Amino acid sequence: MACKAKQIAFLDTSVIVSKNFENENVKRKIHKALENFLKVTSTYVVMEFKRRVLKDLMYLHSILLEEQSVGDAQRRLANISRSKRQLKMCFFIFAKIADMSNQDRDMVLLRLENMIRLFESLYLHDVKIYESGTKCELVNRKPIKTDVGSYDFSPPWSCTRRILQCYIEDFLKQNHRQIKSLSACLPKDSAWKNHTRLLKKILGDTSFARGNNCMTLGDTIIALDAPDNAVIYSTNKKDFGPICRCLNRKFNPL
Repeated sequence: MACKAKQIAFLDTSVIVSKNFENENVKRKIHKALENFLKVTSTYVVMEFKRRVLKDLMYLHSILLEEQSVGDAQRRLANISRSKRQLKMCFFIFAKIADMSNQDRDMVLLRLENMIRLFESLYLHDVKIYESGTKCELVNRKPIKTDVGSYDFSPPWSCTRRILQCYIEDFLKQNHRQIKSLSACLPKDSAWKNHTRLLKKILGDTSFARGNNCMTLGDTIIALDAPDNAVIYSTNKKDFGPICRCLNRKFNPL
């Protein structure tokens, strides 16, 4: 008897972050939910994962280089003005390192360096990666060690309205019908007001998707990138639920 093909689970950024950096109970729950699936994602999701986690790893490494102890680095971090999400990710990273080693500064620096250098092989080794329809070039940015010992991206991490690193306009033109359906279908409450307004602007002029607006459209891009026969998995039910319903995509919140 022929082996039954595995169902496809398309992982969004939140699931990849959680399956690697959340507490053990959450990681076990995700592993159990996905154990019988072929896990896939897109290069756009990998780009978001790098932007959210690899950047924070590099940031923590630079702080620890300048401080005398892990405690001093944590105290400095607590007094730096960063978004709630960024601070949460930074403390997730410190917690993961604490699980692997003691709080010796040099050992933590070594752990951080390994996490930076081996980022994709450590955290994406069990996920098949497809090229996003946006053909985002930022996913190819690699961390390099600078003369002062910290890490930076090469080439620099930058995508602006004037200088694009992708083909997002072509991607949105190809998905014009889905964008039109989504703009008409999303909830009418205030939480979706800006997103819906942006989608309607894009229907008339795809250049509105350039620059920071690409990040605003992130969940929509991820849903459109998912194969038609895949189940989309996310921990972000609030946003992915309505988008997947409007696009008629299978969705399973975690």
